Amino acid sequence: SLGFCFDAGHANMVTHPETKVKNQEIDTLQILNAMLPHIVNCHIHDNDGMHDQHNLPGRGTADWPQIVSLLKTAPRLQVIQSEVNIPANGVAVRELVETFDRLFR
Repeated sequence: SLGFCFDAGHANMVTHPETKVKNQEIDTLQILNAMLPHIVNCHIHDNDGMHDQHNLPGRGTADWPQIVSLLKTAPRLQVIQSEVNIPANGVAVRELVETFDRLFR
């Protein structure tokens, strides 16, 4: 009965060479694959891998084609949430909607 929330932006930061745990060889896709059967919710945002910028997907270093491809196979996924900080990143609502539509159609 326990479900996980996969946070794409936070996973991107955990695996960045300058911020990851010393001597840990893991990447975002490995994290996602391990969590995949249990994911019920996901937070979507992007960053440079070092700072929690909550930027629009595509404005950072996350591998969106791979992430979205895997998320689409998550058997329990129910909710996809935007965690884009619209005002701080100069993102128009229309641009946000179009980006999510393009990613998840």
